[in-house]
Amino acid sequence: MEYILDVAKWRCGDNGPYQLGTGSTQFLNEEGYMCCLGQFAKQKGVKDCALESSGTPSSANEIGGYKRDVYDRTFVDHLGRDTILAGQLIGINDALDTTPQQKIEKLRFELEAKGHTLKVVNEDILEH
Repeated sequence: MEYILDVAKWRCGDNGPYQLGTGSTQFLNEEGYMCCLGQFAKQKGVKDCALESSGTPSSANEIGGYKRDVYDRTFVDHLGRDTILAGQLIGINDALDTTPQQKIEKLRFELEAKGHTLKVVNEDILEH
């Protein structure tokens, strides 16, 4: 599976020196920014109303009404819990001490280790 990360919409870094976006770090915040997993969930068809109330894949899965039909087994297991990979990506996304470029490298590494790819769009924003 190819996951797409749009840097222009990315909320990461919490409130640290390398943060991107504004507002709270969640799947979709009031300012319209999304963490990496929020962007991936939207690509899988999770509706904005479920994303707005979510901070983890399992909460998006439950709020979205997916219960048994998990929106993405990469991030939510058969019991409706966050996978280990989901936890790793949350940690990477929210880390205060890594630049966005370092986060992208780490996200790509973790996804590729599980057989997925990461496409990054609007990465040129980081050069300014």
